[in-house]
Amino acid sequence: MFNPVKSIQTISEFTASLKGLLETSHPFVSLQGEVSNLRIPYSGHMYFILKDDNAQIRAVLFKGQRRFLHNDLSDGEQIICRGRITIYEARGEYQIIVDSIQQAGLGNSHMQFLALKEKLSKEGLFAEEKKKQLPPLPHKICLITSPAGAAVHDFLKIAFQRHPQLQVEIIPTPMQGEQAGRQIAASLQKACVRNWADIVVLCRGGGSIEDLWAFNNETLARTIAGASLPVVSAIGHEVDFTIADLTADVRCPTPSAAADLIVPDIRVVKHQLRDIEERLFGGMSAQLTSHAEKLANQFKFLGDPRSILEHQQLKVDYMVTQLELAFSRTTPLKQEQLQHLMSRLEHTSPARTLERENKHLSDISRRLFSAQAKLVNNAQGKLQRQAILLDAISPLAVLGRGYGILTDKKNKTITSVQDVKALDEISIKLQDGIIKAETTEVTTNRS
Repeated sequence: MFNPVKSIQTISEFTASLKGLLETSHPFVSLQGEVSNLRIPYSGHMYFILKDDNAQIRAVLFKGQRRFLHNDLSDGEQIICRGRITIYEARGEYQIIVDSIQQAGLGNSHMQFLALKEKLSKEGLFAEEKKKQLPPLPHKICLITSPAGAAVHDFLKIAFQRHPQLQVEIIPTPMQGEQAGRQIAASLQKACVRNWADIVVLCRGGGSIEDLWAFNNETLARTIAGASLPVVSAIGHEVDFTIADLTADVRCPTPSAAADLIVPDIRVVKHQLRDIEERLFGGMSAQLTSHAEKLANQFKFLGDPRSILEHQQLKVDYMVTQLELAFSRTTPLKQEQLQHLMSRLEHTSPARTLERENKHLSDISRRLFSAQAKLVNNAQGKLQRQAILLDAISPLAVLGRGYGILTDKKNKTITSVQDVKALDEISIKLQDGIIKAETTEVTTNRS
C-alpha cells in the first residue's frame, strides 16, 4: 500500500539522488557553445557560462586544468568543452566540470590529442595512485634520447656536477617523426627488460606541437604506464604538455629541471650523512651513559626480592583482616538503617498520598460547581431586573402612552420650538407609525 509519508524526501536527499542519476547517465560529455560571464577569481579557477541561442549551462575549469589551455578564454569565444556533468547541490544547479577546452575550428591533430587523453584518462592511466616513487639516491640512470640533441648535454652536465660517480646509459632513439612514438616505446621496453637502471628518463628539448607529436602516441603512453621502472618525462619547455607527460611517474618541464630533481647533490648528501652519523653516535653515547648511571643507582637501592615479596604479603593479609572486620561491624547497622527507611517509605507511600489528594480534589470540584450554579442564578436574576427597568424607560414605552417624537427633514430630533419655523416639514413618530406634517405657526412660551 502506498505510504505518502515514506515517499517524502528532504531537498538534500532529492538533489543527491538527481546528482547520482545525472553523473551515472552522463559520465563524460562534449558541449559546444559561446563563452559568457567569464570570471577568474583569486583561486585561479575559471567560472563561465556556455550558451547557444536557446539554452545555457554553468561551467567551471579548475586551476590545475588551465595549464592545458593554449590561450586564455574570452567572452564571446566559441569553444568545445569536454568534462563531467554534475549538480552543485548548494544552489541546485547543474553544471559541467570541464576537463579540456578546444577552440571551435581547431585542427584534427588537436581533436585526436583530446580524444586520446579522454580515453586514457577514463582507463586510469593518469591516476596519481598508480605512479611510482623515485628512488632518493639513484646510482644508474637510463636516458632515452637523441645523442645529437642539446637536451642530453644539458642533462648530463648538471647530473655529473651533482653526482660525479653517477652511471648513465644512453639509448639512442629518434625523438620526432612519424615512427618516433613506437621507437621510443621500444627503447623503454628494452630498458625495463634489462632492469639495469634505477630510473628511465625520456629526454628531449622544446619544439613545436608537431615536433613533440611523437609523445602523444597511444602505444608509448601504454608502455610508460606498464613500465617496471620509474619513468620521468623531460620533454619540451614549461608550457608544453603531452600524453607522455601525463602518463609518466614524474613530469619535469625541461631536461635541466629533471637532472636537478632526480639527481641529488652528492656533496650535500655526504654532509647530511656525516651530520646524521655524528648526532646518532652522540645520542647513543649519551643514552648509554644515562642508562648505566640509572642501573648503578638501582642496584644500590634494590634489596632482596624475597624480603620485598614477604613484606607485601604481610600488608595484603593485614588489609584483608581489616576489611573483614569492617564488614562484620557495618553490615548489622546498615540492615537496621534499611528497615527504618523501608518503614518510612511505607508511611509516605505515593498510593496513600494519591488517594488523599483525589478525595480533596473531589471535594473542591463539588464546591466549585455549587458556587458556579449560585453565580449563574444571581446573574440571571440581575439580568431580568435590568430588563424590566430598561423597558420602563424605553422611548417605545413612552410612545405607547400617547407621546410622539418630532424630527425635521434631516431626521434630527426636535427638542425646542427654536428648532423649527412656520411651514417647515416635520415627522411625528408614534407607537404604530409616522405622520408627515407641516407647521402653520410656532409659538414660544413666555415666562
